[in-house]
Amino acid sequence: MQKEGSSLNFVTHCDSNYLSRAIVLRDSLTKNSPTSCLFIVCHDEKTFQIALEIGIPPNCLIQLNSVISHFPCLEEASENRSRIEFLFCLTPYILRYLIEILEFDEVIYLDADKVVLANPEILFLRKLNPKIAITSHNFTKDLAHLAKFGIYNVGIILAKKDAEVISLLKWWSDKCFESTSIDGTNPEVFGDQKYLDEFPSIFPETINYENPGINSAPWNCESVSKVGNSFLREDPVSPLITFHFSGLKYNRFLFISGYSRYGKKLSRSSRNLLYKPYVSQIRSVDCKIKSSQRSTISLRQLCRAAIYRDITFSFRKNPKSD
Repeated sequence: MQKEGSSLNFVTHCDSNYLSRAIVLRDSLTKNSPTSCLFIVCHDEKTFQIALEIGIPPNCLIQLNSVISHFPCLEEASENRSRIEFLFCLTPYILRYLIEILEFDEVIYLDADKVVLANPEILFLRKLNPKIAITSHNFTKDLAHLAKFGIYNVGIILAKKDAEVISLLKWWSDKCFESTSIDGTNPEVFGDQKYLDEFPSIFPETINYENPGINSAPWNCESVSKVGNSFLREDPVSPLITFHFSGLKYNRFLFISGYSRYGKKLSRSSRNLLYKPYVSQIRSVDCKIKSSQRSTISLRQLCRAAIYRDITFSFRKNPKSD
């Protein structure tokens, strides 16, 4: 593993089902900043080999087993909870791996289902020089009740090599080892996310990304526009830095954006400027990696999406032509 000199370092993790999204995220970073480097933690050998075959540099790939070898408690965690709850356990350990083991001076974790739409240098908050930064969900007023699942979102986290930060990440990883339950039986636990609520109390220097254009998502961004090459979000109006495609379901014939999960309709502007290009990109990568990506879409999800006009049909007659 080699660090990328003076580059902007980011990390995400995924299996082969989400690899196309991670690759689109990587492309969006390099498009907006050629010095950006996204390190992809591959959940298994299959994902690692596919990433190599598609041309991802090997020094930008990390096998999850390498992380587990340094944090063997993850092996135990993988055996005492569901797969999704195990995946929720990974983020703090991955950040610790890059900072403690690979000795990165700073790194930003990004969920794989995000894209960066502006210069990612903005995300490092150079003027504030934070040791750690997290982002609140910034729920719209009608969704404020969802804060019970966490004030903050794990979609983007900046961490620097610092003794206090490492101590905070260790606390977080220990809590995730204890539980990443999402069954709602413990109001203090929801995946890896609810623990972020304690960060400002444990480490008062924690910075909250206040720019609403950072980590825009279906729960806080209803309409967008584009001026030249720049994207803008509305209400409040601000430059759109990243967008989180949380809840997106797609196959060869259609996609459901996920807005319907929040009782909202997908706006025409968001559909045309964000979702259609994004789905086209991940489908194109699916073809290159010979992935037959199929989202599990239940009848209930289809019905709810239909009510909120959240289904976009886009049958591709010749997917091999990409």
